Order: sequence, then structure tokens, then C-alpha cells
Amino acid sequence: MIEQSNFKKLRVFGSMILGKTAVLMAQMQSGKFASSTRAGVFAAVNGGTAEVITASRTLTVEDSGKTFALSAAATLTLPSLASAPGFKATFINTVDGLYTVSSADGAVMQGLLMGLSTGGAVLNKTNVNFSGASLRGDRVDVNAVGGIWSVSGVGQATTSFTST
Repeated sequence: MIEQSNFKKLRVFGSMILGKTAVLMAQMQSGKFASSTRAGVFAAVNGGTAEVITASRTLTVEDSGKTFALSAAATLTLPSLASAPGFKATFINTVDGLYTVSSADGAVMQGLLMGLSTGGAVLNKTNVNFSGASLRGDRVDVNAVGGIWSVSGVGQATTSFTST
């Protein structure tokens, strides 16, 4: 147990589990403190480039480089491939649920989604789906390269992902 203190830095090597009523403040390099909500702390430890997703939305070019914490069933639509060369994003399941990463303009996705002991190729698909078997920590990375969406994903369950 950590008692209330005036820590300058707290380093966590491994994992740290916070209860529902826990309060944690994260100080960024600028000296400002992130809010004590889990979302604020998540964003602070990811360099301020993280966003918690609670509803479906279309991403923009300005979202490139972000890490998205998926916390409610949602569809995240990627920007038009033509308008977003070099776009990249990471999607992480933070609450077990159903999520979809979708191509806005029908541009194809290709890559590999790995589940526990199995892998599945994504060939000429337009959606990557976190299935009902997806668990917290499962992730998908998306990159706009060479006129396609290159995808890679790692899941803890054999059927963490599907592609359609």
C-alpha cells in the first residue's frame, strides 16, 4: 500500500491495479498534473497522445499517432486513405467489448491478426473487429502505407479478432 506522500516520481515496473475509488495524479514533463480520472492518467502516461473512446466516431488526419483506449462498444472509422498518407494509430481494448476499426472509403486492409496460438491473415478486407472473446490489453495497429491500410494485431484469445 502506498500512503499519501509528496512523491516526485513513482515508477511502476510491471503493473499497478487501481480500485474504483483510487485517486492517482500523474505529473507531465510540463509540470502540469493530469486529472485523477483513469482517462487522464492513461493520456498522461502515453505522452498526451492517448484518447479514451466511449462512442463511435470518424477519425481525422489530426488523430494520427494517437493511442485509442477502447472503453465502450464503438466503430472507429479511419480517415480517407487518400487524405491521410502516413496515418498511424493504435487501438487497445481496455474494457472487454465489441469494437470495429473500419476503412472509410473502402480502401483495403492487409496484415496479420494474432490470437493465442493462432493467426489470421487480413486480405482485402475493410473492417477489423475486436470480437466478444477479445480481452483487455488486446491491440491493433493501423498504418497507411503504399495505398493500403496495413494492420497488425495481438490478442490473448484464439478468436480475439475477425476481419470482414
